[in-house]
Amino acid sequence: MQAYVINLDRSKDRYAFVKSQFDKFGIHHNRIAAIDKDSAEDYGRMQTDCTNWPTLYDAEVACFLSHIKCWEIIAHGDSNCGVVFEDDVLISKDLHKIFSYSDLPSGIDILCIESFNCSVKLKKYGSIEFSDRKAEELVDFQPGSAGYILTKSAAKKLLKLSSHGINCPVDHFLFDPHFDVMKSLNVRQLNAGLVIQQDRLCIENPVFVSEVGLRSSSNLMFLKKNPLSFSMKAKREALRILNKMYLKIFTKKLSQIEFK
Repeated sequence: MQAYVINLDRSKDRYAFVKSQFDKFGIHHNRIAAIDKDSAEDYGRMQTDCTNWPTLYDAEVACFLSHIKCWEIIAHGDSNCGVVFEDDVLISKDLHKIFSYSDLPSGIDILCIESFNCSVKLKKYGSIEFSDRKAEELVDFQPGSAGYILTKSAAKKLLKLSSHGINCPVDHFLFDPHFDVMKSLNVRQLNAGLVIQQDRLCIENPVFVSEVGLRSSSNLMFLKKNPLSFSMKAKREALRILNKMYLKIFTKKLSQIEFK
């Protein structure tokens, strides 16, 4: 299992910060030169016409393209899976343990190992043990893309799904059930998390902050609302009630994924 750290060439301080942690625990990693938003203008054409998403920031496009570079390496590499990190993570003293595994447990395609210090919905049943922790199936969107494991076959699938253009931030692409990845792959959350973005843990006085920036959760989706017929409204209401019952029976909501 290989580790890949995304880092801008001009952000030497951020790389020194994350490298010192990996060196402390003896974790070998590969630095991946990130796409710089200041030189990503030509990639703006990759953004497809998406009716339910606002125009992406240049930094979001560049971030997504940087993750694609990692997926390409994993998809064509010799290892069964790889671990992708962003350069502002704090790592757990137990992170090194995952590198004793050559692959993810059978049936898991992508495993988020990040805590984002926010509430998360998970399935109550069917957790899988991995590295003395539980890999639990995600039900709702989990923000963040600062640490995750993916198999070689999942990397190939991500490349295929993103080949038609970028129409959302990379964390929504990976960990949002409204998009195709979670509809076609088994995506799970490690509980407890092994990494956390530094500004999510040290919110009052962070050394580094996200270079992408955060959108207001209330302004994430801009859906076009077309008039619905009576039958469509009745069907929507019935599905809403059924979904509410399903979530109550089969899912649990945690205040946050613990980082330890």
